[in-house]
Amino acid sequence: MSELHINNVLTDNYIVLCGGTGGVGKTTTAAALGIIGAGLGR
Repeated sequence: MSELHINNVLTDNYIVLCGGTGGVGKTTTAAALGIIGAGLGR
């Protein structure tokens, strides 16, 4: 199995979905991805 690197995910895709039940950190994860994406110029 190959490793999944978040930088590749954010630079190779236009949409990244964060899903799950309540209280699992969807908003926190989406915010973190947004910060990383902004740092990559996305």
